[in-house]
Amino acid sequence: MALTRYICITIGKYLGERVGWTATDALRDEFVRHCLKLDMSFHKARTPGELIERLDGDINLLTNFFSQFVVGIVFNTLLLVGIVLALFMEDWRIGLGMMFFTILAVVVLIALNQKGIKNWAAARQANASFYGFLGERLSGTEDIRSCGANDFVLKRFYEALRGWLPKFIKADMSHFYLWIGSLLVFGIGMALVLATGALLYRAGTVSLGTVFLIFSYTTLLERPISQIRRQMQDLQRAAAAIDRVGKIFAIKSNLRGPGMGMSDRHEPGSQAELC
Repeated sequence: MALTRYICITIGKYLGERVGWTATDALRDEFVRHCLKLDMSFHKARTPGELIERLDGDINLLTNFFSQFVVGIVFNTLLLVGIVLALFMEDWRIGLGMMFFTILAVVVLIALNQKGIKNWAAARQANASFYGFLGERLSGTEDIRSCGANDFVLKRFYEALRGWLPKFIKADMSHFYLWIGSLLVFGIGMALVLATGALLYRAGTVSLGTVFLIFSYTTLLERPISQIRRQMQDLQRAAAAIDRVGKIFAIKSNLRGPGMGMSDRHEPGSQAELC
């Protein structure tokens, strides 16, 4: 059984990674094709480093989303449902309470996740701007030295870092809020189970062994809730990346029509005037 389990996990990981990389590589190809079709106003407004960060950094964050997110969410949701059904079989009142607790936990995680998406979008934008600045300065190292602008560039570098770091700290705090939120909700659920079990035991409805069994079932909820929380953390970064990539795809070129080559600018048989 253990060998079969590990084989299934290995196959699942392989297929998930293959799907993830295939999807992101196709997205990269489409992203590059779209950027090449845009006019020069788009390229003048963005540095090469920023576009590379969008192409590599943002799309890279989607690999886990495409490969593991759906499988992880579905598996852990089914596990939660199975545990709640087992509690219903022991006592419908305990099962009903844990059902509401599970719904509350998922709602809290979703609410905290939505707040973190905006923070990660701002952090990814700061990251792209920083690497765009860095790439431009590194490519012009000789010009900077010849003009004696070393101190000025270092000053701008420190300013870019001061703008970049707080946004990343704020985004990382979104993960911390998810972790704290899941711990608080799980603690409330455990207290609810112990209180309900104590009341039912004092009333003579259930035995002490049944209370312990219900408590053991409840502790099993911690693993799927933690796994869903980790998937939500990945979803924060993936959703921010999807939003940023989607904004690039929403940009339309100011050029109309397919354009024409230099050889098409004169009538067939005509001769271009030379100045």
